[in-house]
Amino acid sequence: MKHTHTSAFIILSAALLLAPIGCDKKKPAAVVNLAQVKAVGEFESMAAANRLCREMDVHYKGANKTITLTFSNGATTDDAGHIYDVLPEEFKGVVKMAAAAPGKVAAAHALPADSENYRDGHGPAKRHGYAVDSPDAATKLRFTVVKPLEDDSHG
Repeated sequence: MKHTHTSAFIILSAALLLAPIGCDKKKPAAVVNLAQVKAVGEFESMAAANRLCREMDVHYKGANKTITLTFSNGATTDDAGHIYDVLPEEFKGVVKMAAAAPGKVAAAHALPADSENYRDGHGPAKRHGYAVDSPDAATKLRFTVVKPLEDDSHG
């Protein structure tokens, strides 16, 4: 019996050594048809918009006045190639939120440090208020900087 346990241990150890280590490369995003995705509710949509604003504050620091996000093949990216952490259901929820807002433009911003820590490893970032609309009402979101806000967000 002892020999069987030793052999199983050796085989398991060899398999672990041969397995890929780490997650340096992202898996390709699954192809998602947004038309078949159900949008999250209002609360989750606003939370997703807040997170997207935080990411834009980190990437652009208010320098780009208009940032267009595009949902394609399961991923959300901007024109500079930044990948945004948002689920298809959340993206569709933000599109729906913008479409339901007066004038089809919603307001959004990252939450201040005293109410949210985004835990994204980017530290403090100057916050900006954004007007959010969806130019094609489906796969694009446009965030336009309206004004800088007084306090920072934290991550």
